[in-house]
Amino acid sequence: DNMNMEQMMTQEQMMDLNMQITMDMYTRMQSHCFDKCVLNYKEGELSSGERICAERCVTKFTATAKKINTKMQAGV
Repeated sequence: DNMNMEQMMTQEQMMDLNMQITMDMYTRMQSHCFDKCVLNYKEGELSSGERICAERCVTKFTATAKKINTKMQAGV
């Protein structure tokens, strides 16, 4: 029973850490892509160029994060 309790604590801690990492990545991605792509703050909507830039930025950021995560899980 003691081992199960320790394993549950570890799983819960890992879930918390994973959530923190995910939230940090999302916050950094949002800030980076906004700063890079949004040029005109006066408009209520993104221009087509800003929208395309943001979509590409998010796609690249997400793909990079996936690659890093895969390598970390593999121990490389």
